[in-house]
Amino acid sequence: MATYTCNTCRVVLVDAEAQRAHYKTDWHRYNLRRKVAGMAPVSAEGFQERVRAQRALAEPESKGAATYCTVCSKKFASFKAYENHLKSRRHVELEKRAVSRKVAILNEKNLEKGLGVDGVDKDAVNAAIQQVIKAQPSTSPKKAAPALEAEFRSPVSVAAGGRGAHQRDPAEKPPRLQWFERQARKLAKQQGEEESEEELDDGDDWEDIDSDEEVECEDGEALDQEEEQDAEEEEAGGSPPLGAIPITDCLFCPHHSSSLVKNVAHMTKVHSFFLPDVEYLSDLKGLIKYLGEKVGVGKICLWCNEKGKSFYSTEAVQAHMHDRSHCKLFTDGDALLEFADFYDFRSSYPDHKEGEDPDETEALPSEKPLGYDDDTMELILPSGARVGHRSLMRYYKQRFGLSRAVAVARNQKAVGRVLQQYRALGWTGSTGAALVRQRDMQYVQRMKSKWLLKMGVKNNATKQMHFRPQVMF
Repeated sequence: MATYTCNTCRVVLVDAEAQRAHYKTDWHRYNLRRKVAGMAPVSAEGFQERVRAQRALAEPESKGAATYCTVCSKKFASFKAYENHLKSRRHVELEKRAVSRKVAILNEKNLEKGLGVDGVDKDAVNAAIQQVIKAQPSTSPKKAAPALEAEFRSPVSVAAGGRGAHQRDPAEKPPRLQWFERQARKLAKQQGEEESEEELDDGDDWEDIDSDEEVECEDGEALDQEEEQDAEEEEAGGSPPLGAIPITDCLFCPHHSSSLVKNVAHMTKVHSFFLPDVEYLSDLKGLIKYLGEKVGVGKICLWCNEKGKSFYSTEAVQAHMHDRSHCKLFTDGDALLEFADFYDFRSSYPDHKEGEDPDETEALPSEKPLGYDDDTMELILPSGARVGHRSLMRYYKQRFGLSRAVAVARNQKAVGRVLQQYRALGWTGSTGAALVRQRDMQYVQRMKSKWLLKMGVKNNATKQMHFRPQVMF
């Protein structure tokens, strides 16, 4: 009869099955480690005694670690007090709320994946969640506390667990998505109002235009009356969206001003914020209000303009613009079309006439004849530009400064004060001789870079025109 033994544990086994089972025991593995360390094996009784001694040492440590309840965020002095707390009514209620919250989150995830609430075994889900959030011994209450605060900040019932992602509260949506939806609704509403006005309009209405004297007048009483009228229009039109920055608050810091003009002056002096093409600005209040909604509701940087990272608070956007020096508007290319409703560039057209309404002008013929003035020897092109005779070139080269009138429709006095502040700070505008000098410098820099590139390519070429073959084929 063959005998089966274990040389490591020095025991005799009955058959091969018992030998294979012995090799899987902790006793055999323990003796293998002792054999590697060069120590004698221990018997089965000695191994059991060591296991019991190790468990006796580990029991006080486990009891000490189990004196903190992760559900209630409470710490207890003894393990017995902790066990009594687990049986209390308060702990059971909080545990049920946590289970309900977990069920609601799991149901929302299932709905997002396309699974219905009926297709999920609720008993199995509840049992699994109860096992997960059951009070476990925790040695780091600081890490567990923030998670529990977020867990119990808005407890929900089990009945609300079937609410899908399409019925989510508006506050849970990203702020940028909320702002885009609000802008889309506002644009659709404006288009509907314009269509209804076009249907009802019979062409007999005329718009009252203030005289030049009223435009030039900048006394404080008239400005206050205009601001009061705008405030009444706002109250009649509806309340601003939630989170929008008021027109009297700074877009880049929490500073509050008493009026719109003082707010613009603060942003100009403190944050170096200049409005582009302010001489053509027609609605200062509307522009500042729109920027306040863009920063406060949409959480969008004025310079990054959808190309930067997303923000989830107004303070984060303001800190980003202040730290990165993004306290300016991005108006390059098609981005200027975003602010087209607040500007009026008709005064910059060569063929523009004061008091002319472009909507009521008749259609021009396809071929407009050229005009010629005998007194000034100027040729008038179809576009309205005037071409002078070359004999009068010395007079055309003279620069007398800008004589363009400021075309504004609303907030005339506020725009005038902003222009005065800009000019006092040294602002010269984006047209005229300053723009010409800037273009000249750009041309010089471009020619310089081309010359440097040409010289670099020329000097980089090797001067040895003929080579001696190193290998004779």
